[in-house]
Amino acid sequence: MGNSSRASLLMLVFLLFTFTLPGADKPKAELRPLCPVTGKPIDKSVSMDYHSGKLYFSNAEAAKKFQNNVEKYAARANLQLVVTGQAHQTACPLMGKPVVSGKSVMVSGVKVELCCNICKTKLTKAKPEEQLEMIFGAGFDKGYTVKKT
Repeated sequence: MGNSSRASLLMLVFLLFTFTLPGADKPKAELRPLCPVTGKPIDKSVSMDYHSGKLYFSNAEAAKKFQNNVEKYAARANLQLVVTGQAHQTACPLMGKPVVSGKSVMVSGVKVELCCNICKTKLTKAKPEEQLEMIFGAGFDKGYTVKKT
């Protein structure tokens, strides 16, 4: 087999492998921001300032409910700040320490970097609602910084 035949065969194998990988033909779903009160898609015309960012709601009634009980909806509000790119992770939300490559867990569709296996195990063992509160509630100020709007 000549060099050009080998090169052609290698290229064919490469292309077949590339286009037959599971999920290779599926675009990644973009995480959409949801109203922290209703869980519905946001309406950008209904918003308020929050943590130096802009928080969006599905309707005016949801915004009013949020104002009346911020603590109840804080974790979901903070999650929205991350999803909309207004908040960025700066440290492990559980310990406040620098993150380590390879120590991450998906929480509510967001990749959360952690500092150690202890934090990773703790977060992995928690139920989804507990994870949300651990990262975007109690841990938000330790691990995230909001860009001022």
